[in-house]
Amino acid sequence: MAALNAVGNYVAPNVAFSPADLGFNNSTDTVTLYVEAVDVSTDVADLEIKVEVGWEPPGGGGVEYSLSDFVRVTALNLSLMTVDGDNTVEKARHIEAFMEMSG
Repeated sequence: MAALNAVGNYVAPNVAFSPADLGFNNSTDTVTLYVEAVDVSTDVADLEIKVEVGWEPPGGGGVEYSLSDFVRVTALNLSLMTVDGDNTVEKARHIEAFMEMSG
């Protein structure tokens, strides 16, 4: 498996990863992970992303620490639309951008 801190890698569910697998090291204590939906939600906040972290002292047999946290997300199905002068609505094929200069 390629390093998970490389661009575009998938973090599979229910798989144990080491901190280094996710990009943590002695100088990096924060890692940003992005969510990409593969299907539209059926309800608000119907998808859960849960992270569980466990630690056992080197040598084993010691006290194991376990922490977990989760967030709930909603995957939307968004489309950009255009409306013409006759109020005809169609999917946008491009986005027009402009800036007004003042002064």
